[in-house]
Amino acid sequence: MAATGNQVVWAIFGVFWAANAVLLVALFTTGGLPGNLVGIVVSVTGAVMSWVWFLIQRRTLAWLRYYEEIIWRLEKAHLKIPEDVALSAWINTTTFRTRVGEGVRVRTLMLISGVVAAHLWTIGVILFVFRWAAQQ
Repeated sequence: MAATGNQVVWAIFGVFWAANAVLLVALFTTGGLPGNLVGIVVSVTGAVMSWVWFLIQRRTLAWLRYYEEIIWRLEKAHLKIPEDVALSAWINTTTFRTRVGEGVRVRTLMLISGVVAAHLWTIGVILFVFRWAAQQ
């Protein structure tokens, strides 16, 4: 179950960055900053999209944690599977640390990157709005 859930999370992550790339290309098609209205529309789209993707990803990760908790409960309490052969990383911590290791967790990094992208797009909105207001 975790492998399928992880595939969904990675698919969401990939589509998110592909959409960001398309917006960035739209923003810099001329090699410089576009007109203010185009910049505002593209930046607002990027900010909204980033927040929506963040919420989708957070929801998907919550479901994945839920399924992993079910696996943990089944293995530990009901099936009493020995630690060294359990699928759950919460039970089989030794094998998990040996095979996967320590470090930054990808799921956390995915969520953080969505928030960072949303903030960067919001800065773009502010930049173009100020430029537009200065020209008025």
